[in-house]
Amino acid sequence: MVYLQNKDANSSNSFSLKVEDYKIRKGDMLFINSNTLDKYSSGFENNRNIIPNVVGDIGLFLNSYEVNDSGCINIPVIGKVLVAGSTLEEAKYILQEKINEYMNYVVVDIKLTNFKTTVLGEVKNPGTYNLLKNRKANLLDALGMAGDLTEYGNRKNIKIIRFDGNNSNIYKLDITDNSIIGSPLFYLQPNDVIYVEPLKTKTYGFRNAVVTSSALLSLISTLILIIKL
Repeated sequence: MVYLQNKDANSSNSFSLKVEDYKIRKGDMLFINSNTLDKYSSGFENNRNIIPNVVGDIGLFLNSYEVNDSGCINIPVIGKVLVAGSTLEEAKYILQEKINEYMNYVVVDIKLTNFKTTVLGEVKNPGTYNLLKNRKANLLDALGMAGDLTEYGNRKNIKIIRFDGNNSNIYKLDITDNSIIGSPLFYLQPNDVIYVEPLKTKTYGFRNAVVTSSALLSLISTLILIIKL
C-alpha cells in the first residue's frame, strides 16, 4: 500500500506542523509526580494516596487524579486546583505554585493517563490503544499499532471521530495525500475514534460472487440440457 503520495514525483515537500497543545478537560486523569530535596518538607508527600505494587501504565492510571465536573482536581492538603482549560505545561506551573506553599525545592511533573484511541473498520487488529508514551501520536502511529489497513481498507476515506465535551465531530482524511501531515487532524487527541471504511469492492464483493455463481450454474444447466438433446 502507498501512503502520503506526492503528485510531483520529482519534487519534495515541507509542511508546517500544526500540533496543538492539548487542553485538559473534565473527566481527564492526571498523574502528578513531585520530588523535593527538602527532607523537612511534609504534608503533600506524606498524604499522597499511592496504590502500592502497581507498575506501568496501569499503575499511573490508578494513581491519577480525576478532573471533576468543576474542572478541578482535589489534592490532599492542597485542596481543589482548577486545571481544566489549561495545557499540561500550564497546569504544571499552577501546581508548582500551589505545592510551593507547603514544600520547598519541589519539582512537579504531570502526565495525562487517559490518552487512548480506538481503531475500527478495515484494519488487521482493531481495538483500543494506549498512547500514554506518545503525546504527539499521529494517525499513522495509530494505524501502525492496529497492524495497518487490510487490502480492503479505503485509504482515501478514513474517518476520525473527535469528542469535545458533549459534542462530537466527524472528519475525513485521505492518507494517500502527503499534505495531511500539515493538518491538525493528523495528530491525535485523547479518545479519538478512527474508522477505516471498506472499499466498494468488498462491500459488493459477496453479492457479486453470488450473482456470478448463479450465472455459472445456469450456464452449466443449459449446457447439460443441450448435450442431452
